[in-house]
Amino acid sequence: MGRYVARRLLQFVPVIIGTLFLLHLLSVVTIQVVGDPIRALFPENAPPQAILDQMRADYNLDDDCLQTTGNPCFALFRGTHGPVRHR
Repeated sequence: MGRYVARRLLQFVPVIIGTLFLLHLLSVVTIQVVGDPIRALFPENAPPQAILDQMRADYNLDDDCLQTTGNPCFALFRGTHGPVRHR
């Protein structure tokens, strides 16, 4: 029974990694087709331009890609992923 559980757990790891890779690939392709990640959030009915500009500033998408510091995926480890919500 223990070998069965260990084998199933070892099969679980590549499935999760493959699923995360496919989801990442699909999101990147969607953003590349639409051209703007903020516009990809609103497929048909987009909010006013001022709100779109504010969202780009909140997510630091208004910076030039050569001026951004580091990979945004590492923001998860720093705890700075996404906009900061103050109460």
